Amino acid sequence: MQTLVLDNGSFAIKCGYAEDPASLRTIPNSVMRTKRSKRMYIGDLIDATTDLSGLYYRSPFERGYLVHWDVELAVWDRVISGDVLACTPSETNLVLTEPVNNLHQIQRSLDEIVFEEYQFASLVRAPASRFSMLTASDLIYNGKLLPQCVLVVDVGHAFTHIVPYCNQRQIIQGIRRVDVGGRLLTNYLKETVSFRYWDMMDETFIMNIVKEKCCFVSQDFKRDIEATRGCIGRRKGNSSLGLEYVLPDFTTNNKHGFVLDDQSDISDSQLLPLCNERFAIPEALFYPMDVGIEQAGIHQAVEQAINACPLEMHRLLFANIIVTGGSANMPGLSERLQSEIQKLTAYKARVFMSSDPMFQAWQGACKAAAEGVGDWRLTKGQYEEMGAERAILHYITKVWNAITGQELVSLMHDNIVKSADFAGSNELVATGGQDKSVRIFDVNRPDKPTIVASHTAPVRSVKWTQHRNMIISADNSRHINIIDVRAPSVAHTLETPENIASISLTADGKTLACAAGKRVLAWDIDSFKLVKDFNVDYEVSVAAINPTRTRMVVGGKSDLLIRCCNFDTGKQIDAHKGHHGSVHDACFSPDGQVYATGSEDGTVRLWQANPGSEYGLWQYRHI
Repeated sequence: MQTLVLDNGSFAIKCGYAEDPASLRTIPNSVMRTKRSKRMYIGDLIDATTDLSGLYYRSPFERGYLVHWDVELAVWDRVISGDVLACTPSETNLVLTEPVNNLHQIQRSLDEIVFEEYQFASLVRAPASRFSMLTASDLIYNGKLLPQCVLVVDVGHAFTHIVPYCNQRQIIQGIRRVDVGGRLLTNYLKETVSFRYWDMMDETFIMNIVKEKCCFVSQDFKRDIEATRGCIGRRKGNSSLGLEYVLPDFTTNNKHGFVLDDQSDISDSQLLPLCNERFAIPEALFYPMDVGIEQAGIHQAVEQAINACPLEMHRLLFANIIVTGGSANMPGLSERLQSEIQKLTAYKARVFMSSDPMFQAWQGACKAAAEGVGDWRLTKGQYEEMGAERAILHYITKVWNAITGQELVSLMHDNIVKSADFAGSNELVATGGQDKSVRIFDVNRPDKPTIVASHTAPVRSVKWTQHRNMIISADNSRHINIIDVRAPSVAHTLETPENIASISLTADGKTLACAAGKRVLAWDIDSFKLVKDFNVDYEVSVAAINPTRTRMVVGGKSDLLIRCCNFDTGKQIDAHKGHHGSVHDACFSPDGQVYATGSEDGTVRLWQANPGSEYGLWQYRHI
């Protein structure tokens, strides 16, 4: 089945089949009406006319968000028509870009249109910055390695977004937006030349072309502004930066205009002189205050975004900055951005940009489609089963074959799932989450779960004991419930002195460990007797005990340290650092030689319980 990749920008749609790069097309994402003939043109049909003066635009986007569906449907109909891509939606998978932090109501409308209006077989939607991030390996390491941390600067038509990624996951607290994009720069250029030379306020189409052909980013603004003092195009002043743009006469020979050179025939032509406008307009990206926007420039926003991320990521993020987006295609932008960022940090700053950043997100989406998009994909069957509201947030627990990676079953929920665990037989799965209940699924009959409304707060963790008839669940407050699966009901409740962060069981299932506030507690499962209660001087995110009950691993919530402690005394033996985010899970191997930790940075790390010994992955060849 073919895959259609649709980079749905607010100015232009970049579309084509992932399997055929030659199919890539660029379609204006708007409906246009001519000033004289009053005719309407959808998308690329505007190329059929020479009447480009005073075009009236109607865009499906308002302030960067898709709200005018009548316009978007008209453009999408054109895209999938036989004149453009000849797409049969029911036989096509769709990969679609959306704005960063898109609104749920818009996402719901989008899903309804894709599956109910067009009947696409499946949908993958993600911000353009996420797809652009996947091309970082090509830009930075020639396709050999995807960097662990990447910062994407997406200079779009409506906004500029700065989005940090670690292990292909967005770092939400680091996202920044600057309200300067291609549309503002075009309007700024229109107003400037209309005040100085010709009235171009109605010529958005032409002035956008002038901006793309003539503007560049200065590397030294003060030097260039002095060099162009008194300059008016090529006719007045002695600056090499001055030029003149031949405005179109709207004939087949000169529809868009061109930059005047010595060989040009300019008889009966109108000339638009340009000098410091060429670099003063893009300067708004770095100093939005120049156009009345009280925000930081993109270089300052990059620094703010990185400083909002964990300290361990800073060096990598400064070193792996990629610039993408249709409005980024101005000479000198990446060099100036790197120079400005370097002034703000002691780390080495590196900025990368492809030869055509406009198509970078489309290329990244094709790469994602070729390599498999995993749980990003929502099939039409899943949409019909879950409904529009649940499809937005994907309230699903997926079960895979651990050897082949094949997806076996999807377990549907009504709210966000926080935890899942197998019974010993691997046929039963227990889950818990925001709906404050524990669900018990038979993977052979996933449509009929047993629901135990066992908590008054969202469930944080669920563990199946060695006895198939007992489940331990902990909520966000201070309660741990022992659930008798046979009833099914709560058989016993344990209470903690502080709010619970996580729970874990020893490999033999006989001891329960709990991280709660600044305390680590342990209970004997058979008697439910509290056997250990340690007070520490830091917030604990996770605790796990080895099979022999001689050591325990404790994860810090804010300092990101993994501490190995004596289980009898609570005294710290060793400490490790490697994660870039809070640790949310930990467990020992059955023999206690290795323990694993899982973090919100998207990584699972393995540690030796006895560093220096030869075991498993730590086998050494003696010479």
